[in-house]
Amino acid sequence: DRREGNNVAASATELTATSKEELPMAFARIGRVSADSPALKAGLAEGDLLVKFGSISVDNFTGVPAIAGLVNNSEDRPLQVAVLRRGARKDVILKPQRWKGQGLLGCFVTPLAS
Repeated sequence: DRREGNNVAASATELTATSKEELPMAFARIGRVSADSPALKAGLAEGDLLVKFGSISVDNFTGVPAIAGLVNNSEDRPLQVAVLRRGARKDVILKPQRWKGQGLLGCFVTPLAS
């Protein structure tokens, strides 16, 4: 009985370690997020690492202008965004839209050094 219990615990630990290793690669970081902004309402936070921004991922990210173009072409339409926060993936829906502040998101995005 004890051995089976230990094996289950060891398997769970291995699964957790494997899951962490399989987290997607980030390509940019969320900077300051303004109060009452679309980014804040979607649940984004300063320091989040972008792993998916609509159709953009680490595999096709060419720079912040690509994100800006996607945002401008997606005004008032939901975008699927995925971030890494404290080692875990978090998926949110971000709707770029006009608000009382600048831009359509209300946050800064900076590329990670490659």
